[in-house]
Amino acid sequence: MSSCFPFFRKTEEVVSFSVYRNDCQLLNRRQLKGNWPQRVALIESGQNSGRYDENGLMITELANQFRSRNFFDVVSPCDQRLFGNPDNLVRGKFEEREVVAISRQYNADTLAIVRVNELRAQQPMRVSVTVAFIDSAETITSAAVTGVWDLANSQTAAAFESFVFEKGNTAVNLAISKEALEIQLRSPQNLLRFVADDIAQAMV
Repeated sequence: MSSCFPFFRKTEEVVSFSVYRNDCQLLNRRQLKGNWPQRVALIESGQNSGRYDENGLMITELANQFRSRNFFDVVSPCDQRLFGNPDNLVRGKFEEREVVAISRQYNADTLAIVRVNELRAQQPMRVSVTVAFIDSAETITSAAVTGVWDLANSQTAAAFESFVFEKGNTAVNLAISKEALEIQLRSPQNLLRFVADDIAQAMV
């Protein structure tokens, strides 16, 4: 089980939505009625030191998932970062002037700060992700999620395998070989795509 921070609404009412894969509190979109952003800029948190450019890949996968569901308009600048401790961002501690400046630059009413805290590419793979949505007008963290997706967990591994086969690059090949499926199941990018889908599913 992972330790998770709750979502915060503008009213500061705690909103939670449990997902068995990581026991993490995720956003339920229906509970944001009236507060849903129009345009979201997906921004990296801090410097990316990973060999897989995991922050950049996570932003790409989240942007694809959000766009495919028509949640809101999405912009994902590749060279923009908001520095700060992910835990502080989730709790609403950040440089307000920087948030306002970035929001104006991309004409976004919300910044989604994305951080891959950990990515273990060795088998069984494991990833920890934090996403904090910051309302640029009120400069508060309006929603956030942090969680761990660990393929050592049998339920998580089964869900990941199902996702890769049904929604991943192998979906068009119903006669995929066992060897080809194993290659797909060892892909860190597929794991990040799975996590992005998981987060987006919880927002429906």
